[in-house]
Amino acid sequence: MTGAWVSFASLLAAAPLLVWMAWQDLRELKISNRNVLLVLAIFVLAAPMLGLPEILSRLLAFCLVFAVGLVLFATRIIAGGDVKMLSVVTLLIPSDTVQSFALCLSATLLCMAVILTTLQRSQNGLKSRWAALQQLGFPMAPSISLAALLCAIIHLS
Repeated sequence: MTGAWVSFASLLAAAPLLVWMAWQDLRELKISNRNVLLVLAIFVLAAPMLGLPEILSRLLAFCLVFAVGLVLFATRIIAGGDVKMLSVVTLLIPSDTVQSFALCLSATLLCMAVILTTLQRSQNGLKSRWAALQQLGFPMAPSISLAALLCAIIHLS
C-alpha cells in the first residue's frame, strides 16, 4: 500500500460503520457508545501501520477536539454523542489532512442544516417518524461521516 492509502486505512475500514452511525443519528438522534468504541477499536488495530509521530499527532488532535467539544457540550451547543463521535473520527484523519477535514466538516454541516430545515418545513417532513425531521434536534453524525469520507476521497484521488 502507498503512504496515502495506509494513512487512510482506518478511515476506509470504518466507512460502513460511519454510514450506519449517520443513518442512526438521522432516525433516532442517537450515537451509540458501542459504535463509537468500534470506531476507536478500528483505529487501535490500524495504528501499528502508522509511525509513532503520526499516532501522537492524531492523539493530540483527538485531545483538542474532545476538550473543545466538552466546552460546547457544557454550554449545550452540541450533544455528548456528537462530541464522542467527532473526537474518535478525528483519530482516523491523517494529521496532514486535518485542515481539509475541518473545511469539509464546515461545508457538510452547512449543507445538512439547509437540507434539514427545508425538509422540516415541508408537510412530509413533519409527518415523518425520523427524529431529525421532527425538529427535535440537529444530527451531526451525517456531517461528520460525510466530511471524513470526502476528505479521504479528495486526498486519495
